[in-house]
Amino acid sequence: MWNYYIMVRMTAEVAIPPLSTAEVAARLGVTTVTVIRWARAGTLPAMKMPGRTGAYLFDADTVARFAAKREATA
Repeated sequence: MWNYYIMVRMTAEVAIPPLSTAEVAARLGVTTVTVIRWARAGTLPAMKMPGRTGAYLFDADTVARFAAKREATA
């Protein structure tokens, strides 16, 4: 019974994988340079991977909210 509870709980908390800069650019219809500029400025929240040339990763829900906000102001 206990193992079943843990298994159900773990499957319910499966996270959506983060989006790459290229995926975000494609969803928003902009270049990857624009997405990186927004990430560096803090306009579009992102997680930067370690290292000098580390990639930026974006939460899908955050990108969707950003896109909706951007469309509303356009």
